[in-house]
Amino acid sequence: MKKVFLFICLLSIIFLVLILYPFVEKETYISIEKGKSISQIAKDLKDKKLIISKDIFKLYFVLFNRTPKAGFYKIEKNGSLLDIVIKLSSGKQDLVKVVIIPGDDLFKVAGKLEKAEVIKKKNFLNFFNNKFKLLSMGFIYDSFEGFIVPDTYFLEKSLSPKRLFDIFYQKFTNTYHLTNKDFYDYMIIASLIEKEAKTKNDKYLISSVIHNRLKKNMPLQIDATLIYLAKKLKIKYISIKELKNINSPYNTYKNSGLPPTPICNFSKESLDAALKPAKTEYLFYFTKDGKKHIFSKTYKEHLKKLNSKW
Repeated sequence: MKKVFLFICLLSIIFLVLILYPFVEKETYISIEKGKSISQIAKDLKDKKLIISKDIFKLYFVLFNRTPKAGFYKIEKNGSLLDIVIKLSSGKQDLVKVVIIPGDDLFKVAGKLEKAEVIKKKNFLNFFNNKFKLLSMGFIYDSFEGFIVPDTYFLEKSLSPKRLFDIFYQKFTNTYHLTNKDFYDYMIIASLIEKEAKTKNDKYLISSVIHNRLKKNMPLQIDATLIYLAKKLKIKYISIKELKNINSPYNTYKNSGLPPTPICNFSKESLDAALKPAKTEYLFYFTKDGKKHIFSKTYKEHLKKLNSKW
């Protein structure tokens, strides 16, 4: 009887050591998908070297009649198996999901981040639109516009602007290699294409119009830059016609050349179109259905098509 008791004590000690041992080597983020079995979750955690035993992990949930809750979690460095099972069974998530799509600008991103309780919209814009604050981070451009890569981000709540800068800029540098001003100009063109084109084919054709106009020193006359200008000036109720009268480097009706910054983020496809425009002589385009664009070489031809039954 005494031997049985000692054996049980020994097993209890081993069990406690295994569940309390600080096994996690570094801070890690994990996603628990809805519908995934305990066995699958245990295998994933063991493969990531976050738990010391799959069987003890599963045993906890069986003994206490619980299941891991789906969600996004942060596993702290030196965390134990017990820390992990308590966190997953409580369902208290550390991360929120934020989806950034091509065409989102800083104002749109700020709204999404505020809704997800990551950061206040005002605080985000005060940092990412402030060239002096960006310069303190070693960032040489006047605005962070265009540097947020479209993707699904899993973020902690209540992040500082500097932490968000690190997350977004690291993602950008891992995706692209910004080497010189020429590439930044292509980023600006890609953002214009992203706002203007709806189809892959039109992206390359609109890119050709932009490049052709730049070569001829013609104003680009892109309404999307005026809409972006209105956002920067916090103007809500004003027509495109009225915006055309505002003196600003973002007014591509009054100024030739590119606007000073991108006007939104962009897809890889739009950047490719900016880098490799179609070879055309087109200088004008318009759309009647908001999807497909009609292109012309001359203004006369443009007016004729504009007034036709396309």
